Amino acid sequence: MTIERLVDAKARIGEGPIWDERLGCLYWVDILGCTIHRTHPNSTADDQLKLDKMVGAVALCEDGSLIAALEDGFARVRFETGSVEPIWTATAEAGNRFNDGKCDPDGRFWAGTMSLTSQRGVGSLYCLQTDLSVATVLEGVSISNGLAWTDDRKYLYYIDSPTREIWRFDYDPASPSLTHRTTVVRIPDGEGVPDGMTIDRDGNLWVAQWGGGRVSCFSPRTGTRLNQILFPVSQVSSCTFGGPDLGDLYVTTAWNTLSDESRRQQPEAGALYRVRTQTSGYPADRFRG
Repeated sequence: MTIERLVDAKARIGEGPIWDERLGCLYWVDILGCTIHRTHPNSTADDQLKLDKMVGAVALCEDGSLIAALEDGFARVRFETGSVEPIWTATAEAGNRFNDGKCDPDGRFWAGTMSLTSQRGVGSLYCLQTDLSVATVLEGVSISNGLAWTDDRKYLYYIDSPTREIWRFDYDPASPSLTHRTTVVRIPDGEGVPDGMTIDRDGNLWVAQWGGGRVSCFSPRTGTRLNQILFPVSQVSSCTFGGPDLGDLYVTTAWNTLSDESRRQQPEAGALYRVRTQTSGYPADRFRG
């Protein structure tokens, strides 16, 4: 698989890529740069919307707007105008910020938090429901990260990065509750931690490995690695499928905690990449609120 650098964005923490099949473009964020990117792969044009808060993730809405997990809560963002409409503030999350997020097949937006000072076990996973109420789904999380639902809507795969594990939960379409946690994958020693994640049409998980310089494809049925893509940067942060046939893997990276020497050795850190695969993913689920 050939790695193609699309945008040399030098993002501090590039994250949360999501393909908009209606517009044929990719949204993604630079969390610490407080920026939402909209990249057009055919032209490599990269539009940017600068916000006044950190943005952990965005998701598509049915009406064409975006739902954003800002540093302190949820908001609706209209990329074309730059308007930001607050929805909910996480008053119990002082000292934390929102991180990764994604919509489920039933149109709800899930996003979790992490400590700004690397404190363990003080984050939570929340679900913004279609009536704009918010449910707390998990507590005691350290770095809330990758989310992926199975096509049959039976399971949610989830990552709390420092555990170095991918968990599977029973998923209930009727309520944002998670039960029967099972570890399906453990990241090998010396390969960093699991970060952002997506699922392909065969039910396999594609996982960015922060500090591991790669995206790995794992079978959640056996826990074995089926494939891996090595990158010229170590902080590989997230991935998603996109393109006309959803067969391109878009990968975000970062440089935030690299030393000066490591940054010199990794001049592409923070770039957005594209990799052509032999599989494909699913269209992104949209928020229905």
